[in-house]
Amino acid sequence: MTKDVNINNRSEKDLDKYKDIKKAKKKPGPKPKIKKAKAKEEEIAIAEIINIKDKNHDDENVTGIFRNLDSPGKDITFTYSDDKRPAKRYKLRHDHEETIPRKVAKHINNCSYTTIKPIFDMAGNIIGHEEVLNQRYFFSRVDF
Repeated sequence: MTKDVNINNRSEKDLDKYKDIKKAKKKPGPKPKIKKAKAKEEEIAIAEIINIKDKNHDDENVTGIFRNLDSPGKDITFTYSDDKRPAKRYKLRHDHEETIPRKVAKHINNCSYTTIKPIFDMAGNIIGHEEVLNQRYFFSRVDF
């Protein structure tokens, strides 16, 4: 036989326990948004500091020797601009010491083009192709 339990016949003490248990089972309410906002502001501030350091690092001038590998002995003139600043014109002389911003030096060292070279077998027949990366310019730092 099952015992029927009537909630109305319970004592006030039992009802209080029941209410406490029911409250404990409820999920906690939303966390205060102020703490999240402060954390996000701090993260943004830290990210901005890191970006400023990186930008300053790329804007530093470096001294090095420029070499034109594409047309040895010839000087080059080019225009470089980044997202924030207007375009600036640079003239670099082959085998001369130059002082330029680090980001421009990186750009110079990344200038390259790809050529396709055939691969021959022993009989002289083409059996495939190979991609060759040719670097156009080279900037070698001399200040460390």
